[in-house]
Amino acid sequence: MNYTEQLEEEIKHIPKEHLPALFNIVHSFRESVGLQDDVLDKAKCREAIDMALAESEPEKAFDRNAWLAKVKGQLKNKAPDSQ
Repeated sequence: MNYTEQLEEEIKHIPKEHLPALFNIVHSFRESVGLQDDVLDKAKCREAIDMALAESEPEKAFDRNAWLAKVKGQLKNKAPDSQ
């Protein structure tokens, strides 16, 4: 199981009322490691979490695989050349 899958499994078991706190933790971590704000926009993340909390089944509120593919593509485009 890779890190993404492990994180997804952990998030599935977090009560929905704790998702905003998790968002803050992830956002703070992301900022601390220096990713660009335009790669993972805080307002868009907040909107996605609010939508998830409004759902009766938050884990089904958005397509994780599509989101992860988009973010990975953005990160790949932002990565410095390794030459």
